[in-house]
Amino acid sequence: MKKSKSKSSFTYQTDPRCGCAPEARPIREHLEKGVVVLDKPAGPTSHEVVAWVKQILGLSKAAHTGTLDPNVTGVLPVLLGAARKLANCFVGDKEYVCVMKLHGEVGEGGEKEGEGGEKGRGEGGEKGRGEGGEKGRGEAGGEAAEAAVRRVCEEFVGRIYQRPPLKSAVKRRVRVRTVHYSEVKEVAGRKEGREVLLRVGCEAGTYIRMLCHHIGLVLGVGAHMSELRRTKAFPFDETDGLTRLQDLKDAFVFYEETGDESLLRKLVVPIEFALRKAGLPSVVVKDSAVDAICHGADLAAPGILQVGEKEGEEGKEEGKEEGKEDGKEDGKEDGKEEGKEEGKEEINRGDRVVIYTLKGEAVGVGRAKLGAEEMLKAEKGVCVETERVFMKPGTYKRGWKSRGG
Repeated sequence: MKKSKSKSSFTYQTDPRCGCAPEARPIREHLEKGVVVLDKPAGPTSHEVVAWVKQILGLSKAAHTGTLDPNVTGVLPVLLGAARKLANCFVGDKEYVCVMKLHGEVGEGGEKEGEGGEKGRGEGGEKGRGEGGEKGRGEAGGEAAEAAVRRVCEEFVGRIYQRPPLKSAVKRRVRVRTVHYSEVKEVAGRKEGREVLLRVGCEAGTYIRMLCHHIGLVLGVGAHMSELRRTKAFPFDETDGLTRLQDLKDAFVFYEETGDESLLRKLVVPIEFALRKAGLPSVVVKDSAVDAICHGADLAAPGILQVGEKEGEEGKEEGKEEGKEDGKEDGKEDGKEEGKEEGKEEINRGDRVVIYTLKGEAVGVGRAKLGAEEMLKAEKGVCVETERVFMKPGTYKRGWKSRGG
């Protein structure tokens, strides 16, 4: 549940004859305004996967929120039908797990063995040779190589420069992207062909293939990406329960043959679910203001009922548990304060805002012209400038008059 600040103490009632709750939509409308989070298989392009989804569900339009190369697997959110209009709301950070293959042996200082690794070979090599020691030398060299790989990968956290690879769908010009974390999970193999399991959290538009190439250059041995899987695509991740194409096909065929919609509704969720998961600020409007917005009008102050706030209880509970684990007596209070601060859904001027009906339906997306408190106090004027309309005009009764009549 979300907390919300109401503009008036008067309780407004929504007309049950207009619109409906997102989860109560008829199945065809549900599909036309839904999202399916796929587990993309290796082989087909992202465009081909979207084409198959349209064919399976009998839709004319669909779009994904971020391209994956043919051999890459993982999280691929697909917006169905009218949900495509809100694609800009899902541009955010990504997370990948990749296997990076090094082209040579790395020395202690990060250089190729034989260039900067003579010191390590001299210290551990002669002794190992005398004691039966290629093994001893290999173990010592392996630890040094792993330490060097971890150190270099950490250097690529922050703002980095990248030029898209030759095989890319964008213009090849140098651009800046942010890497939030680069964690080495495992280093396996020996000498030639050492492989590194890497987890990377980054800004949208970061090329992991180029990141591996640059890490290899710094290590002095060269490297390339041999495998890649996307584990997060804002706001979804693997824990949300990914859908395979064959499961989607089975669910649709089962619905057509039996009329049972339950499985299909489980795999395809309403767009409102994704918007709330993205944590975008929200404004709830009166029924009388909905149709005007659907026709492209901006949201004026008289049409606002509530300015939403995120629930802060989750933050409070997390703070309590962390306090207990750390043995802090004030963990409970710290958790409450942290929950309050993190739980607030502040709206500032220029922020992207989702406009909802009282039934929880998304009407559209716009830019806030006023802050949250200003919206609540305002009696006239534009509060949200409409950018994209999601709801079809005529869903709610017209509550406005044209200038001519």
